[in-house]
Formats: sequence, structure tokens, C-alpha cells
Amino acid sequence: METRFYLKKLKGKEEGMIQFQFSADYRKLKISSRLKISINDWEEGYPKKIASTKGIRHTLSNYKNQIDEFISDSIKKNDKRKPTKYELSNFINVLLQGHDTNRTTISTLIDVFLDSQKNEIAKVTMTYKRIQLAHFSKTIKADKLTITDLTDDIILKYRTKLVSEKRENTTTNKYICTVHTFLNWLKRNKYTPYNLAESLMKLKEVKKDVIALNEKELKILENANLKDHLQNQVDVFLIGCYTALGISDIKRITKDSIEGGYIKIRRKKTGKFLRIPILSQTSRILEKHDYKLPCISDNKGNESLKEAFKKLKINRKVNITRMIGAEIFDEYKPLSEVISWHKARKTAITIALQKGIPDHTVMQLSGHSKYESMKPYIDKADDFLMQEMMEKLNKP
Repeated sequence: METRFYLKKLKGKEEGMIQFQFSADYRKLKISSRLKISINDWEEGYPKKIASTKGIRHTLSNYKNQIDEFISDSIKKNDKRKPTKYELSNFINVLLQGHDTNRTTISTLIDVFLDSQKNEIAKVTMTYKRIQLAHFSKTIKADKLTITDLTDDIILKYRTKLVSEKRENTTTNKYICTVHTFLNWLKRNKYTPYNLAESLMKLKEVKKDVIALNEKELKILENANLKDHLQNQVDVFLIGCYTALGISDIKRITKDSIEGGYIKIRRKKTGKFLRIPILSQTSRILEKHDYKLPCISDNKGNESLKEAFKKLKINRKVNITRMIGAEIFDEYKPLSEVISWHKARKTAITIALQKGIPDHTVMQLSGHSKYESMKPYIDKADDFLMQEMMEKLNKP
């Protein structure tokens, strides 16, 4: 089996496109070399040996040597099996792009991909992407694979391994989503002509209950008088409850970002610019701390919140739903054990909806762009309203 050439005449022109041609087991597979030549300069499957074709003959000879070497190496590595049509087409595509098909490993391409993304994605998000792609790289042994080795079979085996590790499906899907982005980048940048991402299907996810404080619990926080280090973090949490901002944005609030009764800030996660009305409660906390909120690291802050909630006896049981593979697990834990910064944002959105503020107005406050993202909060607000109504019915 070796590389031959064929000239495909271009309609209405006196030139043709040179094709690579393979016969063994491929039914005369033809792949374009993207090289054009005058019909008069072509004879018996190769350019004529004239001065005007010297450059194209040199290029074809170089291509042929590399393709024949690839075929030979594939037969040696794969127990005398010739490369498949997919493998051969993929190799030629990479070769024509000018990439080093023999030396550029998948792990190197992952590094190139991450480097291309670093100025477009938030630092925290990039950290997770690096972790997820490091897992992908280690699983498929990317330091030993070149782009021509990357096949649907390898992607499917990676997915099987990922599922077998039994993370929660939402977490597994984050890994899949990141690898998806990398595989799409490979195709977009013409490292491969195939959409390998199609083989990497996401897992089914279960609807989760929104964990947010109700108005009674929010009132307990507002009346709290704890030790300074705990009270400071309660104050920061309350700012989230009044603004619907995440902790990364709360940390960026300064006196300069406040103007005309609004906090003006661009969400770090989405880049969306927000104008958030300042409530009297928000002003009191900002003035108390001279507009320099006592934010600490997220992990230490979450631990302080848990301690504060325990001391304040905010221990309502909440439902934690997890889905691993096809199995769904429900677990009930005290709010003081699962509280985190993000619950402040959820509380702000839920209570705003509960008080009858229109959905589209709440979306302007929170920065959500899709109604589907708001639906769980609407359901939670309805739950809280139902509980209030039932409590009223129970009173003598």
C-alpha cells in the first residue's frame, strides 16, 4: 500500500486539483491535496518534470514520504493493521495544515488551547478548566498521543472511565463540557476535520431544590450580634442577600462603584454590567465597614458562615439531591451544614420573586439572561409562599 496521485479536472478550467489516491481496502479513496496544476503540466499520475513544476513536485514528494511513513508505522504498531480511512484522512488533514504530525502531542495542544483561552475566561473558571483537562490528559495518556491518534474510540473510553469514577452527574458534565470545548477548538482550528465532540455525550441530570433562606431566617441574620469575625462574615453574606451579587463581585464593591443610589458593577462571571438599587440595609452595612467589606478567602468565609448559622440556630433541614449515573440520592441536612456564599445570591433572587417583583425585573437585578435559569427560583418562591399560607391556616 502506498500513496499515489490523481488529477481531478476542475469544471470549466484548464487546471485540476491534485488528489492523494489509495487503493488497498479503501475502494480507491481520494483526498484532496489542495494543490492545483495546469492540465498540460500533468501526465501519468504525476507532474511533468519541467522547471515550472519543480516546487509542486518537491511538495508532493515530501507529502508522499510522510504519508507512507505514517502508513508503515501504523502497520507496525497495530499488529499489521492498515490505518483506517478515518485515521488516514485525519493524518493528511493535519499534514496539510502544516502541523508536525509526528511530534505534536495532544498534551501540547491542550497547553496551546488553555493559553489561547486565558485572556477570555475568568481566573477561577480557568483553574477548573486546567484541572478538568489535566484529568482528560492523564486518562487518555495525551503525552503519548498525536492528533492522528485521537479517535472516537479514545473519546468513548474516556467517557466510560469518567462515569466509572462515580462523581455527581453535574460534576461529571462539567468535565465533559470542558473537553467538548477543547475538541471543538481542535476542529475549528483545523487540527482535525472531524467533530470528535459528538462522541462525548453528557449524563442526565436531576432537578435540584434551590437552597435559600426564607424571610424569617433572613430576619435572624439581620438581628445577629455575634463576635466580630463571625459578624463580619454575616454582614458580607447579607450584602449578597440584598444585591444578588456573588462573592467574587461583592469583594469588588468600593465607594467608587456607588453612584446615584446604585451599585454599578460588571459581573465577573458573565461580563454583564449591572445597576443594583442600594437598599437602606445595604447602606448601613457599607457605612459600618467604611465601604471596605471584611471579605476573607472563600473557604474560610464559608466555615465562618457555618459556625455563625449554628450559633444562631438556623438549622432548617434542606434537601440535597445528587444523581450518580442512573441513581438518585436524597439527603436532608441542616442549613448550617450546607450554607455557602452562593446561597446569599439565591436568597436575594428567591425573596424578590416571593415579594411579587416581576420575573424580568429580577433577571435585570441578578444578571440572568434566560428565563429557564430563573424557573427553579420561581418554584422555590412558590414553595415559601405555600408554607406561609399553611402556617396562617394552622393558627387558631
